[in-house]
Amino acid sequence: MSLDAAQEALAELRKDTGRDVSQGARDLYKDVRTFITSARRDSGKLAKALAQDFTQAEKRLASRASGTRARRAGTARKAQTSSRRSSRKSS
Repeated sequence: MSLDAAQEALAELRKDTGRDVSQGARDLYKDVRTFITSARRDSGKLAKALAQDFTQAEKRLASRASGTRARRAGTARKAQTSSRRSSRKSS
């Protein structure tokens, strides 16, 4: 059940019961309404934070991937140069 549906159901319940319920039931209704409102707000904050975390992770992965390619290319050049040197020495 989504938070929107829970909030709508709670509003309908409030309309149907009105003043016919005890103070304890009204307090409980208020607590549940507060909980749903907080959950809705916090889920929005969580979604934003997760989106930012994923964006940062993508950037880090992209920079590592490009850095790894550059390092591998440099390593390959060094290996070719050193193999040429050793073949010259052995000749």
